Amino acid sequence: MLGLGSAGFFVNDRGSLTFRNVDRFRLITPPFLAAARAIWQEALRTGATVNAAATNGVTFLQDAAGQDSGVVIDIPLIKPTIDLTGVQAAGATDVISQVNLIRHGDVLFNLMATKPLGLSIFTPGGQEVTAANYAAIANYKIDYTHSVTWGNEKTTATTVNGNFVQPVTDADALASARLLFTPVSFNPALTALDLRVDGVTIYNNLDPLDAAWLTPLTLPPGSHRIELRKTGTTNVVLTTDENLITNTQTSLVTFDSSGLGVLLLDDETTAPATMGKAKVRFVNVATPGITMVVNGTPLFSNIDTLVDSAYALLNAGANTIELRHRSTNVLVAAALNVTLADGGVYTFFATNDVGDAVPGFDVRIVQREDALYAPIYYTTFSVDQAMMGESWKVKVIGDTTNTPFQLTVEGPDSPPILGTVAVDATNLAATKVSWQLTSDLNPTKVQIYINPGEISGAFTITGTNGAPDTQTIPRYEGQLLAEYNVTNVAELGGQLVTKVVDLSKLPSGTYHLWVRADDGINPPVTSYAAAPTLLAASTDQR
Repeated sequence: MLGLGSAGFFVNDRGSLTFRNVDRFRLITPPFLAAARAIWQEALRTGATVNAAATNGVTFLQDAAGQDSGVVIDIPLIKPTIDLTGVQAAGATDVISQVNLIRHGDVLFNLMATKPLGLSIFTPGGQEVTAANYAAIANYKIDYTHSVTWGNEKTTATTVNGNFVQPVTDADALASARLLFTPVSFNPALTALDLRVDGVTIYNNLDPLDAAWLTPLTLPPGSHRIELRKTGTTNVVLTTDENLITNTQTSLVTFDSSGLGVLLLDDETTAPATMGKAKVRFVNVATPGITMVVNGTPLFSNIDTLVDSAYALLNAGANTIELRHRSTNVLVAAALNVTLADGGVYTFFATNDVGDAVPGFDVRIVQREDALYAPIYYTTFSVDQAMMGESWKVKVIGDTTNTPFQLTVEGPDSPPILGTVAVDATNLAATKVSWQLTSDLNPTKVQIYINPGEISGAFTITGTNGAPDTQTIPRYEGQLLAEYNVTNVAELGGQLVTKVVDLSKLPSGTYHLWVRADDGINPPVTSYAAAPTLLAASTDQR
């Protein structure tokens, strides 16, 4: 299952590593392309002009045979901004600080797919950037990475065939263990079984054919009473007490060699160590001394009764499994042709052919899929300090119709932008304070302060060369008047906001009003109100 959250990490020029949310300029998934493709196909059918705008910025590519071969997607790098003229200070002689105005940002073009797909990007000037030329693109610093790794274990859907009762176990327990019951014995005494755990019936009427769909039970660690009853009766066939260990999976397997019983196995369900491989093991609950041969080559030799092999890797794809006698090399079971999935984990059981269901053989093979991992192909282009407001294109080559994938274009969060801060103190008791704010984070806290003192000061600092340097720096000081947690999307997106505060109770004097916006992630941004800049806390305004 593909999943790509909105969290990322960025390293600034000082080497500071920050994990936080990121802006997503665009998210492209197969449903998005399906909708655009429907528009495109309808336009082709009716003979209408087809352009990228009509299909949400998507252009579909076809090969010489007219088959779909990929897509090109427009990616505008647009962030909410406020006109620079709206970022003002208290007056013409005051410090005007144009900080936190994003015009450039590091941008990541990420493709994640379950099958290989090609990725390239186009600069605003139209130059295609590929894995072969990314380092040589003039005027840009672009990096490229490609990797393949296993995704999360895929959950196999269970077939509800009338024998399944929803387990009463808690899969979300903080501490848990997993128990996988696998009936492989064809002995009539060990078929048509009900599985009970700690006095509760979990599965009904089980036989070896159910091994294909049975999934692990999540249970609390510790001792559990396991009972096998003939279905619909109180006749207990087998009982065992098993101690399950935290964060492990244990298999409970029925057998009819050396009497009737259950074999306890430790499962290892991690993904294969190598891409393109499946991980397998062999468990013998039949006649002694069986060798498992794969594609003509022995894989596990001379496995005795009630013994399991280690795990081994096989090439994913078509494989032929044979079970042969250790001494005579004669087949003891019918050969099994299987297709092993890339990322699959399997157990093959040898069990007695009770009743001679397969004439000429004493043993039958039961195959169980223990886990399945999907390979995930990651491709990333990173553009250092891309200009905001420009339009890039992304080209994805391959079977985008049938391959699950996710394409994201992401950049770091913009710091808040605060502008057009103004005050109307015509009525001190109902003074109107207004501003425009753009912020990527919800909520963002906005505070209104009143400052009775100087709004800037001259400070002398020593430069890197040791020489003193006098600079005028704004002073954001004073009394907090009001505080708001802004959650409204429009107010976070640049809408003009006006709040009313009461200044009538302030002592008489001259004041400057300023506003502070803090998203909790980036440095707060502050701005003094524009003219009128002087407030007299009395009925006599200047």
